[in-house]
Amino acid sequence: MLPSAKMVNAARKQLERLYDCTCYVISEVDVMDPDTGIMSKTASREGPFACRISYKTISTGQIAEIAKFSTTTVLFIAPDVIIPNGARIELTGRNTKQLFRSASISARYDTHQEVQLENLEVH
Repeated sequence: MLPSAKMVNAARKQLERLYDCTCYVISEVDVMDPDTGIMSKTASREGPFACRISYKTISTGQIAEIAKFSTTTVLFIAPDVIIPNGARIELTGRNTKQLFRSASISARYDTHQEVQLENLEVH
């Protein structure tokens, strides 16, 4: 049996209570000049949206080799926010400001969506 709208809304509210960051979605939009009809790209900044970020570290090295690790970053956000693939995400929270790029198509659920992120900052 599918969950009712009331159950989904209650679950979504509980999940959104965990959101401790805000983010802006910056994407490129095609705009046509009305006089010349020439298309150009311009940046569109949407937000702020409440969100949560999660990190997962995975060991990728072999037992006999030096340990190698890979970190996966996932953004949890409301399902009605549109995040195109390749959009930049400006995240503020947890006493820091970070810049990411969406690295996957959003996994949308009734209560939230999950987007894998790629870090754009150089360390």
